Amino acid sequence: TTMNPILLFTLACFLYTYTLWGIAAFAHPQKPYRKTLVAIGGWGPTIGAIMAGSGSRILPALWVTFDDIQNLNMNHIFAPIGLFVVIAVVLKIFQLVDPKRFSYTVTFPKEAPPDFNFPENIPVLVFLTVLAVLTTPLLLLEEIGWRMYLWPALQQEGFSFFSSSFIVGAFWAIWHFPLFYPGPVWSKPAHLLAAETPQLMVRRFFSYSVMLIAVSVYVAHFWRETGSLWLVALIHSFMNYGFLSSGNMYRIGPVFDYMAVAVVILDVVGYFLIAAGVL
Repeated sequence: TTMNPILLFTLACFLYTYTLWGIAAFAHPQKPYRKTLVAIGGWGPTIGAIMAGSGSRILPALWVTFDDIQNLNMNHIFAPIGLFVVIAVVLKIFQLVDPKRFSYTVTFPKEAPPDFNFPENIPVLVFLTVLAVLTTPLLLLEEIGWRMYLWPALQQEGFSFFSSSFIVGAFWAIWHFPLFYPGPVWSKPAHLLAAETPQLMVRRFFSYSVMLIAVSVYVAHFWRETGSLWLVALIHSFMNYGFLSSGNMYRIGPVFDYMAVAVVILDVVGYFLIAAGVL
């Protein structure tokens, strides 16, 4: 009996990533291999897509023609920047109305330097925009699995646009779960996603999941319209760097409560704009 391709994708993707990220999350901060394991653990969705029999679709999906570029409109071009702006604005509001909770130094005053530092002579938003563009190819390794394989596979199984997007978003969030563990030294986790303490893991992960499911609907709309892996990877990259728009970071977990609400509102507004023919 042949295994269901979606099940095969899920097993291969999660087994690969959870093994590497699990080792990284539990490893001591002095272990030099932690960052390498986090980096290559992100290949899980692509490995899952290959194991599910979609390896031959990858190179054609990555190939970009002049006609593909011509078919993009201003809505598509604005999609990554729009999400980035929404995140940056919400974070700035969060910083103004709740400065104590926003301050990551409250949790870790002197124990560790920020996990992400900015150059002093380059404006933050310019620096993040450049980084988002340059690191987009790395996000293709996720989008090959989530958008190129899983979303269409769910559609073929009879799931609607929204239910497919919700399921992909849930998979996408759960896939990140090992990175939420703060590790043996809480002030020096393997990743910025890590909760400040083990007790906060569930709350941080829940808010993150709501946010990512909402983002999944946003990304799926542009994937359905364009079929462009590069565009959805660019949206994904701008989302990631949008979380860093407020400055040097110790943790990004505290922002997820706010971002979950903001992205859900973005989806609702986008739905009505699409229904009205604006998008």
